[in-house]
Amino acid sequence: MVCDSERYARETERGLVTIEQHNDQDEWLGVRHLGRYGLVGLLNTSIDFALTNAMVIATGASNAAALFVISLTACFVATLNSYRLNKSWTFGLRGQQLPHTTLLKYFSVAFLAMMVNTSVFLFAYQFLTEQMQMGRLASINLAKVFAVGTAAIVAFLGFRISVFRPAVVEMFRRSFRFDVLTQTTSLTKQLTVIVVGAAVVRVFYLMLTTAVSGEATNYGWVAQSIAQGDWTAARSGWLNLFCYWEALFRIIGLGPIPGAIAASLIPGVLLVCPITWSARCLYGERVAWLAGWLTAFHPRLIAYSGNGFPDTFALLLLSAAVSVLVAASIKGMSYRQMLIAGLFLGAYFCVNNEGIVVTAILLLGFVLLGRRANVPVSLLRCSGCLVVGFMLFAAAYSSLTFAKTGDSGLFHKLSIFETKYSVQLSPQSAARETYGIDRQDGSSSWGPLTPLEHLRNWGARFPGNLLHTLRTTPGVLLTPMWFFALLLPLFSGSKDGTLLPEWPWLVMLFFPFVIYPVIYVEARFLFPAILPVHLFGAAGLVVLAVFIGNQGYAAYFYPLAVGGVLAACAIMAMWRGHQLEQGYQYNRQLASWIQQHVPTGETIVGDGYGFVSTTGFLAQYPTANRLIHYDPQKVVDFVKAKHAEWLILYEPFIVRVNPELLPYLSRGMPEMTLQYQVTDNMNRRIQVYRLNSTQEFPQKNKEPQNGATVGIPERKNPGRGGAALGISGNY
Repeated sequence: MVCDSERYARETERGLVTIEQHNDQDEWLGVRHLGRYGLVGLLNTSIDFALTNAMVIATGASNAAALFVISLTACFVATLNSYRLNKSWTFGLRGQQLPHTTLLKYFSVAFLAMMVNTSVFLFAYQFLTEQMQMGRLASINLAKVFAVGTAAIVAFLGFRISVFRPAVVEMFRRSFRFDVLTQTTSLTKQLTVIVVGAAVVRVFYLMLTTAVSGEATNYGWVAQSIAQGDWTAARSGWLNLFCYWEALFRIIGLGPIPGAIAASLIPGVLLVCPITWSARCLYGERVAWLAGWLTAFHPRLIAYSGNGFPDTFALLLLSAAVSVLVAASIKGMSYRQMLIAGLFLGAYFCVNNEGIVVTAILLLGFVLLGRRANVPVSLLRCSGCLVVGFMLFAAAYSSLTFAKTGDSGLFHKLSIFETKYSVQLSPQSAARETYGIDRQDGSSSWGPLTPLEHLRNWGARFPGNLLHTLRTTPGVLLTPMWFFALLLPLFSGSKDGTLLPEWPWLVMLFFPFVIYPVIYVEARFLFPAILPVHLFGAAGLVVLAVFIGNQGYAAYFYPLAVGGVLAACAIMAMWRGHQLEQGYQYNRQLASWIQQHVPTGETIVGDGYGFVSTTGFLAQYPTANRLIHYDPQKVVDFVKAKHAEWLILYEPFIVRVNPELLPYLSRGMPEMTLQYQVTDNMNRRIQVYRLNSTQEFPQKNKEPQNGATVGIPERKNPGRGGAALGISGNY
């Protein structure tokens, strides 16, 4: 491209481009810049590593909060050095006074790099220590390698493209537009191919594992009760729209495990439809192919498409609503489209009640952007149609649920505001809060809290939620598509028209990081961000490939990048499936033993957070979460109070939550006899005890009946399920 020197002179005066850009219009990633930036990066890395190790050794830090402070401090010092050297040496701006906008961009990129560094560091440290069993200092330094490498790439491209932007990038940005008109494949054919591909990938995953655990088992019990018409048993804090959906598969004859898997598998496969449709409308067919395949291959979405959790079902409803709003923004809004979007949002609200906040944000965004763009339809009527659709679905669901159970089936998560601790950061304190003696015996000390007490609990929980969000995000996104999503606005100019059609996906991208730190955070709660990252990341990768091709660089960049990402996703998904099955085998062994030795229908008491409920669901026996107490006699007394005879202790749970009982796995529990022991893939013990007051009984050979009365755990603290301690996985 030929640059107009007079126009660039004017832009230099306005601070749109720097003097450096005039001297380097044709070299946007020159060897000189890369070399200098690399040397500065090595110095910054040395500073980062030195400060991190010095502070870790001096303080002995190992918990997430302390490591967060240490990593952030080291990054900040390295960033200050980076600014000085990159400005004066790497990009040749010594002695120049940068415009305020340039300074703002620089420190914005630097702050983003710091957050990326710290987030990747915390995630990698947790993964290396808990999954790879590495030592503390080795994990810290290896995690720092991953963190610094990732942040360095973000920082360099951010500085080079956004802050010290070459003229060739600016020219490309102003001229490039996505081709949404040229279509070689129909939408129907494109969706069919991607849906079939998504189904095949998930079938391969299910050949590795069919692990249904944690909260999924509680939803399964409720679905079974609905299918059997036992609405009294279905009256539970776990009841939501997903249970009705899963009950349909139980009604047609699928068993507990196949029914749970089918309920998450079908929406997990169909997730590719709304993202492909929106990508096609916004950015064209090429981006649609990539966004669809990314969704089909994402390890998190594959795993949650076969584990019985409601997340893929909820994601499908929300993304369907968002895609309808996007189509309406592009092609002209109609009352019917807004009504359909409202129905989808109402259904999403009936699964995740925080959907009412998402709906309010989407409605507000529609009104504000619609007024700004002078939309030629009645904003009031369109808004009314969305609200009517939302209210119609929510009213139908709550009316049916109330008629059958006496409960609306809504807002059960409000009880989380009574809690003070986060299980991810303070597992022992959180477990005592959930399963401690005051909660288990219904003590009056757990009566209604005052507004001030609610505020204090929130203040104690909120910082931990923020920290866990930062640590969890890399393990949710997993792929580098978030990086390409950041490049999209840097390489692509504004679209024709004043209404930003992507705004519903932007709401879906950011709301998990705004809402859930206030309430409660698990990795799966951040899943709504995955689909927008795929959408914007696919568009960013395509535009980057076009730019690189125009500059005469690697012609095979795009196929290599896409193939590498998809192959990495497939490998991670299959590794995760294999890992889950290895850790799940002991549940199958326990369930088989229970079916043969425990009389049908007897309640089994055991460890909470999804441990005993998973075993009970596989065996189809009722379960109760045990008391968390340092005194084993109190635990035995609790078993008696539940009119039960059986107790299962899980060493993985005890080590993290109730370590006072660890010696009793060797000594035995008082007044109880060890009946059975099995070990997991890490040689940790799981023991089955029976009260001594009972007599020995012969082995049973019959299978338990699916229609046996089951017990559904009370949902005292929604959100604290098996995933919290790694039963279904945090990685």
